[in-house]
Amino acid sequence: MRCMALVVGTRERTSSAQGNYKNLSTRLSFISKYVYIKGKNGTAEPLFRPKLFFTASRPMSTSNRLLEAHRALFEKATSHKLTQQLCAGTLPDRTLYVYLAQDLQFFQSGLRLLTKTTSVAPNTNSLLILAKKIGFFANDENSYFHECLAHIADALPAADQARFRESRLPQVDRYVQLLERTAKSETSYAKLITFVYCMELVYLQWPKNCTVAVGLHWKYQTWIDLHAGDHFETWCEFLQQEVDKCDYAEVSGTFAQVLQLELEFFEACSAQ
Repeated sequence: MRCMALVVGTRERTSSAQGNYKNLSTRLSFISKYVYIKGKNGTAEPLFRPKLFFTASRPMSTSNRLLEAHRALFEKATSHKLTQQLCAGTLPDRTLYVYLAQDLQFFQSGLRLLTKTTSVAPNTNSLLILAKKIGFFANDENSYFHECLAHIADALPAADQARFRESRLPQVDRYVQLLERTAKSETSYAKLITFVYCMELVYLQWPKNCTVAVGLHWKYQTWIDLHAGDHFETWCEFLQQEVDKCDYAEVSGTFAQVLQLELEFFEACSAQ
């Protein structure tokens, strides 16, 4: 597992053409429109690809401010024991079943949130990108849930299967209730898109923070693949660009709340 901290540097005055950056604790380099971050093994690896650079003359983007303000919580949510074991292929089938059964209930409410976000999109381009993603989730990801749950069902008694499929753990229930309230009553595109961005950013990052074993069973690998690769990074880039158009003060509370609930979701499922 590579625990990587995201800390933004401040630019020093210098005669150098490119300038130097003063570290706060971890070196962050802006190279070829990638954010590179220095991991435990000393190598620079990309976290994600922001489209905007910031310098002394340009304010820090909203998405970078959100990550800087909630760095410790972000690290916990994206380096959790559950996802480490999933990537290593050592996550017990019972825990995987609980996690997927709970996430399937979350997934269905998440689609409602994404649909609401799409309905208030501020322009045609955003509307179309969001609408296409709804179709992807309704097909590829939905199919995986049902196929994998059926495959590992023997890992727990039928009564437990029904309980985890039909009822929610308290922490998951709090998260789903927030999803449903937000989808029903929130009208701010800024808050809605930040909600979606935070959820997806956690899932973009945890496969990067955990060492993925070679030759994983499909029950693990397919879930990882759904949250890795160009298709998911492009989706998260779009969300980041949308968030960067938002006012930090308006969306920071949403980001922090969702990030905390993501961590609690992992904690709840891991404890079963």
